[in-house]
Amino acid sequence: IDTNKSGELSLDELELACQDLRMDALMTAMNLRVFDITRLFELLDADDTGAVGIEEFIMGCERLGGQARSLDLIPVDTPVNAAAATTLPGEGDGEGDGSPLTAHSPLQGDHRAHSATRNLNLHKNLAHKQRAGCIIQQTEMRAMTLKELEELRGVIEKSCTSHSWVDRLNGETISAEEVDLYALAYNHICPATTLGSIVLKGLQDERKYLEGSIVEQSSSRAVGRVKADCYGPDVEVEVLRGQFRVPRPGSSSLLVIEGQSCGVLKDVVVPNSISYKELIGKKPEKPLWYCTHWWGEAVLDFLACIREHAHCRVLSLRQNSAKGELDAQDIRESPFFKAMSLAEGILLVVDSQATVFRRIWCDFELYVNLTSIGDLLDIVTLPDGAKHARLFSGTPFPYESLSDQRRRETRFPKSILLAGMRVVLQDGGCSREEDKRVILASFSGDQLENANRRLRSLFAKAAWPLALRLGLVADFDSSSPGTVSLPEILSADKQRTQLSFSFAHMEEVTSDAAHNLAMGLAETLEELQLSFEGCQNVEDQTVKVLSRSLPKDLRVLSLDFLGCKAITNAGVSHLAHALPMQLEELTFIDMCTGVTFAGLRELAQHLPNGLRKFNGTFLGTTVDDTFNSVSELRKAALGEKSLLQGGVLWASLVAHHDCPHGDALSALAQLSSRHPCSLSGPAAPQWLQPSANAKELVGFSISFA
Repeated sequence: IDTNKSGELSLDELELACQDLRMDALMTAMNLRVFDITRLFELLDADDTGAVGIEEFIMGCERLGGQARSLDLIPVDTPVNAAAATTLPGEGDGEGDGSPLTAHSPLQGDHRAHSATRNLNLHKNLAHKQRAGCIIQQTEMRAMTLKELEELRGVIEKSCTSHSWVDRLNGETISAEEVDLYALAYNHICPATTLGSIVLKGLQDERKYLEGSIVEQSSSRAVGRVKADCYGPDVEVEVLRGQFRVPRPGSSSLLVIEGQSCGVLKDVVVPNSISYKELIGKKPEKPLWYCTHWWGEAVLDFLACIREHAHCRVLSLRQNSAKGELDAQDIRESPFFKAMSLAEGILLVVDSQATVFRRIWCDFELYVNLTSIGDLLDIVTLPDGAKHARLFSGTPFPYESLSDQRRRETRFPKSILLAGMRVVLQDGGCSREEDKRVILASFSGDQLENANRRLRSLFAKAAWPLALRLGLVADFDSSSPGTVSLPEILSADKQRTQLSFSFAHMEEVTSDAAHNLAMGLAETLEELQLSFEGCQNVEDQTVKVLSRSLPKDLRVLSLDFLGCKAITNAGVSHLAHALPMQLEELTFIDMCTGVTFAGLRELAQHLPNGLRKFNGTFLGTTVDDTFNSVSELRKAALGEKSLLQGGVLWASLVAHHDCPHGDALSALAQLSSRHPCSLSGPAAPQWLQPSANAKELVGFSISFA
């Protein structure tokens, strides 16, 4: 049924399939008698996209068959869309919607409450057992599972109000929706992951400090409580909020106990600290996806993005000793780099203001992936006021067609796409200038520019279908004309070797649109896959424009013109004469009635000598056949039906593993016995001898009158 293996069914494919007796048997088995193929397709294509998923088609037919035996008894508004299998991850209500995330309790038993006292009791118990959930020495193996992240969401929603979480800067109470990672670390993670207590050293006098006295630090805004009566200059403290730190030289940060200044902190001893993963996890986890994100984004929004991506895991540092875990002299020895190397891909979580692009650590992580690791890069965001996140991916999701991917990605916010196409990785800011200096020193000039171009091109590719709909491909930013050209950005990525687009069923695809696409093809491309299925405005001129711009080093080419009814032999000829000489694999799908054996001959005669794989589908044309190799195409093109339709035919027999020497000689003998012909080439007659070497056939020509 699915002629072009796109994972979807078009009306043209359905009409062709219904000519097959096997299709009639399938419909009968589902209690359907089809009198109007177009109406059947309209019933199944509930979202009017011009395509129906294969599973959606089968399930929809089953539903229709269960309602009546004849389609003419079924109203047009039958809600078969309920059977669609194309629901995006995270678009349901969270429970029972097929999403891998479900609701879980944040912690079990007595650990549900998260006051400092109960946390401390938990820490005492864990410390007594010399373990905390699990101890994971390798930071890169502290990945958070989806279940653990969902439990964290429960902690935020329940504890933020019950324990009066506050903003770390102004001390004002905040709601669950306002909790960012800074606030989460301040109110929950830092206190919870400090096992037992810490020791503050170097207070300015040795007076007595009473148990329960409140301890505050002005610079870090950390808050604690004296654990037991003691005398200075060292005090044992239970952490209630934040993280006590030794001030930087020259800082006037003071330590205050019960309102009285105790001088500047000289040292902080943290006997036992763990990461949040070690607190709640049961075992080490290898990261499947490494998340790059800005800490200032609301955690609930961040988790919504993770949920949309569906299979993401997040690295967990020990916040109370994070500085030590990040201070590797060689930045590629850092836990971040090791985790990225282990992960299958990078998930970039973009906040609604695209602040992530202006943070140097996030920029560095992107730079490392784009220049050193080369994993898949998926990008997700939650627009302001939106219920569901938007995502575009490096490749289609499992069981997702290129058309599904395109429709998903057209929902991505234009403002984020623009921000991505203007990224300058080295311009990111940082709260610690020392970190920025180290990161900038790790950037390489040429690699940095390549990374910038690659990242911008990813956004340009994602923006293309939306821009095509809006008529903004050549000038995407209407508020600042002439500054953002998608073809210029895409073609500037000289590291790109593969490109795929689906423009299936888009009426906006015209010769002008093809010109813009041609301008965006980088000369470095080696693989190109383009689908124009169902594009009614694609015609011979469109094919001509694209063909003239095919990169000369292209190795793999796939073109799908299924349902493009305006293409004729002329279009096939334009393509045939422009095929790159280096081409090794060609897939060509055409169901246009204007294509005949003459077009097939043009294609067969001009295939590059090095072509080793060919798949051609010409069902629904005069040819009405499929070809799975170069030899099959050539045999059909040199067959009796096609030989005498034209005047003079020049055919080249080329040494090729798909066309063995014996086959070539047989074809030559058969043709020369049926039709008057003349041979050309050095010592041509001796090539007919069975002992001739197959390689000697290169360049041999036959002329038929």
